[in-house]
Amino acid sequence: MAKKAFGEKLRMVRKELGLSQGDFAKMLDINQSSVSKMERGSIEIPIKLLSEIFERFKIEPRWYFFGESSPATTDANAKVTLDPEMEYKSAELKRLAKENKNLKEKQRRLDEVLLSQGRTISKQAREIDMLVARLTKLEDENPS
Repeated sequence: MAKKAFGEKLRMVRKELGLSQGDFAKMLDINQSSVSKMERGSIEIPIKLLSEIFERFKIEPRWYFFGESSPATTDANAKVTLDPEMEYKSAELKRLAKENKNLKEKQRRLDEVLLSQGRTISKQAREIDMLVARLTKLEDENPS
């Protein structure tokens, strides 16, 4: 089977699992660009990685290689499913990704506030410097 056909099956498995390329990559401890390249057929899928995918996600190798049977080893009519531990980890990964996005947004807003306050403080410091310079000049012009 051509790399592209294997990649299409890999994409089908990932999508049936409801995972983004990034989430799928994290679960397999590889980078997202590798998942993308494998799905497009640009690179071959290492047999060790395929073995891990078959085992972890309960994929039937005969289906993957020969189109026999169904994708899931547990139920001929079922979609590809995660075992309960992997479902938990997948849900937790999605939750953490959402939390990370929210924290990044809060950090961005905080940075904007700090930048705005920094500008205000800089402006006030310049005004103080100008007042001190004027006072010094007045003191020099009118010694006590």
